[in-house]
Amino acid sequence: MAATLVDTILNTLKGVNDRLLERIGTVEHQQQAHVTRLEARLEAVINARALEQTAHAQQLETLVTRLATLEARAPIDGRDGRDGLPGERGERGLPGDVGGTGPMGPPGPPGEPGLAGEKGLDGAVGQRGPQGERGLPGERGEVGPAGPVGVMGPQGERGADGRIGLVGPVGPMGPAGPAGERGERGEPGRDGRDGLPGPMGEKGLDGLNGKDGRDGIDGRDGADGLGFDDLTADLDTDTKTLRVRAVRGDQTRDLLSVVVPFTVYRGVWELGRLYLAGDQVTWAGSQWIAQRATRDRPGEDGPGARAWVLSAKRGRDGKQGPPGPPGGQE
Repeated sequence: MAATLVDTILNTLKGVNDRLLERIGTVEHQQQAHVTRLEARLEAVINARALEQTAHAQQLETLVTRLATLEARAPIDGRDGRDGLPGERGERGLPGDVGGTGPMGPPGPPGEPGLAGEKGLDGAVGQRGPQGERGLPGERGEVGPAGPVGVMGPQGERGADGRIGLVGPVGPMGPAGPAGERGERGEPGRDGRDGLPGPMGEKGLDGLNGKDGRDGIDGRDGADGLGFDDLTADLDTDTKTLRVRAVRGDQTRDLLSVVVPFTVYRGVWELGRLYLAGDQVTWAGSQWIAQRATRDRPGEDGPGARAWVLSAKRGRDGKQGPPGPPGGQE
């Protein structure tokens, strides 16, 4: 009976393992299909970009050819333009002094330049011109020194649940925990099945011939027992419990209940929630995996360091560039 139960458990675990491997294969196939679609889309964008550059090059070549054709044309005299409008009449000047009757002498040498006049008054302030275009962003400056740690703010609202991550491989089984306290005595179990027949005994001495007994009454046919065809397995992802039972009609018999510590992404860590071994959460920009059942917050020190292990650490912030030049003004 013990050997049969062990074989049943092993076969059931093998079936669960096969289903998990099949699910992993399906996820990997979907991921490969997604990568293929992204590569095709990237190739289409690159081809469209190449076509656009080719079209621009053709347009530029056409403009250069047309400009060369225009420059090579011989100039042609244009027609005379129409007369312009007459200008405004100037004011009449003052009459000059009457000169003598003698002949005009030769012009004298030019005089020395006069002194510079006084600076005139400042004109009125003109109107402000339109806003200039925004300048290009400057390079990012270096990171300044870390400031003091601020006071911890209130608990923020829960963010939207992230997408469910890929199912990770089943980790190795951890060491056995300490023996728990002895529980209360349970109710007597049901009678077990009859054991296998024992070996044939030695032949005894012939006894005296007895009287013939009366014919016994035929017994009723017994009900068929539960077999391998009646086995079912149920995996509860919330409690990570694998249950194996035999079910036929109204007959139900629990055969196995074992906790399987596989990895399940539970979203952002929540205060007061119970997390089981293998649960994966996001906290402070990093990912953590629970090593045991815990309600502690993930962290690199304190109780969180004993209950959680860091899976993916948050990346460092880049350096801040220098400020860009101000935008131009007219």
